[in-house]
Amino acid sequence: MPTHIAELIAYKVRIPLKKKIQHASHTRTWTDSVVVRCRLSSGVEGWGEGLPREYVTGETIDDVFPLLNESAVKSQLAGPVDSISETIGLCDRFQLARPDTDRRECFGNSLRCAIEMSVLDAVCRTHNVPLAEITRQDPCAFAVRGDSDRVRYSAAITSMKPWKQRLNAWLIWLHGFHQTKVKVGTAGISDVDSLARIRKIIGSKSTFASTLTKLGIATICRRRSSRCVPLQSVRSNNRWHTKPLLGLRNCAAESGLT
Repeated sequence: MPTHIAELIAYKVRIPLKKKIQHASHTRTWTDSVVVRCRLSSGVEGWGEGLPREYVTGETIDDVFPLLNESAVKSQLAGPVDSISETIGLCDRFQLARPDTDRRECFGNSLRCAIEMSVLDAVCRTHNVPLAEITRQDPCAFAVRGDSDRVRYSAAITSMKPWKQRLNAWLIWLHGFHQTKVKVGTAGISDVDSLARIRKIIGSKSTFASTLTKLGIATICRRRSSRCVPLQSVRSNNRWHTKPLLGLRNCAAESGLT
């Protein structure tokens, strides 16, 4: 008899943070997560988690459960999940009932993430393989996946204060992290100075993944390339990642930050 999804349960989980987290878009002392448990007809369970962020994907934790009820989840995920490949196909066809105002086409992605992860986790547990097995079978991942015999950890520097940037950079260097995420695009802050300050301590062998704040991308649109050109001097060995915000993809591309 084919294996199918017997039950999906979504939980709202509020997690207190050890310290206040502050960045250009928000300040928080806790985080609301949506956690989904998937139980297969075989009894195997899988878990998935999503982090609703109004300033990232558009939805809040209060939007998650109405969206869940409106999306016909039961009928969409009614197919067999005996193999990993057919489960990937089932998840790929799954669609949320996004509102017409979803101009960025990502409203509810935190919920979709939690659902997909719970289903795929359960199926991978059934076959006694790690979740990474999905990347070996999903063509979308072929270009970016890679096997490694080591676990890789990364760190993030979100502070705009020079002394905190230096302190965090030294801590990252001491712990041996090789990947660092740095926030750029904050009004009144020189990205060139910040990146040069951090790079001097961390070293040239580390990889940077820099993310623009919403304000930073808006500033680029107003000032065109005047804010971006100076970054070329510290762009070596860095990867620049931007989030598409309300149709600003072209602007980011023209600025050389895609």
